[in-house]
Amino acid sequence: MRNDDNETANSYKVNLNLPETQTYAVGSFGKGSFPMIAVSSSNELLFKNLCGGIKLQFKGIDKIKSLKLESIGGEKISGKATVIGYVDGTAPVITMTNNDKSYTYVTLDCGEGVQLSEITPTTFIIALPPVEFASGMKLTVTGTDGLSRTLTNSSSNTIKRSSLLRFPVITYQQEGV
Repeated sequence: MRNDDNETANSYKVNLNLPETQTYAVGSFGKGSFPMIAVSSSNELLFKNLCGGIKLQFKGIDKIKSLKLESIGGEKISGKATVIGYVDGTAPVITMTNNDKSYTYVTLDCGEGVQLSEITPTTFIIALPPVEFASGMKLTVTGTDGLSRTLTNSSSNTIKRSSLLRFPVITYQQEGV
């Protein structure tokens, strides 16, 4: 592609939407929730991840219906975003728009529910744009029993592109997390 001056461009801008609801997938990201970009001045395309994510692990006897992750400090983590991809292979940059089309939450929908095990941790992965949760994050876990339990982490956590922020195993019980 060429820019308006008929010179080869060094970067390209793309608008996209990071879903505010992602679908659970066993041991991975849900379909459509982990975008990639490739920019090239030749026919060789080397795709680069745009997002990172958070890896949560639960043990228990309950069945999980959904997980909702929210930024406490107002950082945008879903919705409208702009991506700049670079021809020279530099890591792409994703920026969340700062309007009512970007959101401070993302929900992982587990369909009919994901059964936990008392012995082996069950993994839940949520795709997120690179972001620093400066004031922390809040996780609301909803079981198929209709009860919601909330976990709050008020320390700073950073999500990096192509990386997973892993939390220790959490025991999820009827009386709470």
